Amino acid sequence: MFPGFHLRLTVDSLTKDLRLQASVTGVLGSIIPLQMDMTDEEAVKAGANSYITTPFSSIHQSLPNAGFAGSLRDPDFTTKQHAATDPLEPETIQNWVDIFALNAIAPFFVARAFQSLLIKGAYFRPRGTSSIINISSIAERINTPGP
Repeated sequence: MFPGFHLRLTVDSLTKDLRLQASVTGVLGSIIPLQMDMTDEEAVKAGANSYITTPFSSIHQSLPNAGFAGSLRDPDFTTKQHAATDPLEPETIQNWVDIFALNAIAPFFVARAFQSLLIKGAYFRPRGTSSIINISSIAERINTPGP
């Protein structure tokens, strides 16, 4: 009924949404971004509920992938970090809470909110399985050099 791949992707801004849609051409199927804050459980539930009402109301794979390095709240964080003599000087507890929320708690919110769709998707697959593949930020592996 619906040939090709149909991707639902979460984005945190409409700018990323528009860039994403414009960057993919010549693919059989569709890409439909969902704008949501993955660290907000209610926003993730709302995203899952909006997906349930579409013709593509099952999921075969879920790949939560979000991350950041630095600070979500301080736009000058990187500059402060490079200028500091103590590399932990600009760090705050809130930065660590934000990183943990996005990299550890958000994938749980996604798995729980989309669970019924994954189960439904498994029903239509030859081996009766769906997958959740959690991807972390590359920032934990690569040290950003100073200026």
